[in-house]
Amino acid sequence: MHSKLHILAAPASTDTANALRQCLGGASDFMTTLLTTGSTPDLDDGPAPDVVLYELPALAGDDLPVLQALLARLDAGTPVFVIGQVASPSLMRILMQMGVRDVLREPLEPSELLAALAGVQDERRLAATPVARCATVIALCNGHGSSGASLLAVNVGAALARRHGARVALIDFDLQFGKLAHYLDLKPKTHVLDALRDAHRLDPVFLKALMCEHEAGVQVLAAPPGLSPMEASAAAVRKLVDTAAMEHDVVLLDLPRVMNDWTLEALAASDRLLLVTQNTLGALRDTRRLMNYLTTSGEVPAERIEVVSNRAMSRLGSTTVDQMKRALGITRMHRIRNDYAAALAAGDQGLPLWRAAPQSVLGEDCERLALHLWRQRHPEAAAPRRRAPRWLDRLRGLEPQPTPAS
Repeated sequence: MHSKLHILAAPASTDTANALRQCLGGASDFMTTLLTTGSTPDLDDGPAPDVVLYELPALAGDDLPVLQALLARLDAGTPVFVIGQVASPSLMRILMQMGVRDVLREPLEPSELLAALAGVQDERRLAATPVARCATVIALCNGHGSSGASLLAVNVGAALARRHGARVALIDFDLQFGKLAHYLDLKPKTHVLDALRDAHRLDPVFLKALMCEHEAGVQVLAAPPGLSPMEASAAAVRKLVDTAAMEHDVVLLDLPRVMNDWTLEALAASDRLLLVTQNTLGALRDTRRLMNYLTTSGEVPAERIEVVSNRAMSRLGSTTVDQMKRALGITRMHRIRNDYAAALAAGDQGLPLWRAAPQSVLGEDCERLALHLWRQRHPEAAAPRRRAPRWLDRLRGLEPQPTPAS
């Protein structure tokens, strides 16, 4: 037996007040507080609402400061529906960025209103149901700019699917410069913002419809095609991650190097953070700063962080493995050998490394990292057979058989 939905309605016109009264007055599932026409909601008077209906008569922007102040006082995640006509895309974007769930057109249509409220009820029921989460959620983030986290996410995900038969989801949370779709030559028609904007509809079926499947066996939820504000609802991000974790074995989150409320929520929803860095002093400084913030603030426990040294053994590196460990205060570190030609070929062709450069040591190390991650849930997993060291490896100065972590 579910509780009634408490609705706080603030009409600005008599017609809308009458429409709300007629539509909601006799509904047994709703408990409606209908304010007098033109009055401002007082959140201190009575229990906190489950949903707010707020009418902006002209939608010219004059009442936006009042609406913004109301949104700031509501509990996080409380759906707010604006009633009015929105002719300007820019105004709609402003409302969405403020946190408005949707805009209901006037004159108010009862079917549209009831459908919106039914979505809120479904969301409440889903939130009250324990999430059957079966996946390991792994976040990847660059500790230093352009350290290669996206390329690793794609190829570790492809190795998990190809070598271990894992059901893998890749979610690109880099809202401005996401590259996962590019690295797999995908042309998605939907993207991660579609999921976040309609978080109340999120379930495994809806999420699958938003994702692209690649022949490597991974499901990809791409970043938007153009630059988007780095703004999202932390609650929507959590729901997206939890929904992906219901139908996959491994969920890989490609996160931007930005610390705000929703990226921290994504980290909180993750079982492990792979912090990707390089063996230079500048990269170590930035990585150490980020690790200090995450661990001392309590956002991510130190035991959930694993450091990945990408482009390791590069002749351009300025620090040794031991120096890196001491600088970062760690005892183990994954090393991914440098193979710039293979990385460039894979990125330019939109292919995973096993297709673009089958003999690449970079692809081999991605498979070893994938095995390490898979064995955390499946200790019995067998390692892929190692190929013999090649003279070309020695010529390049690359180590032929690295350990997954050292």
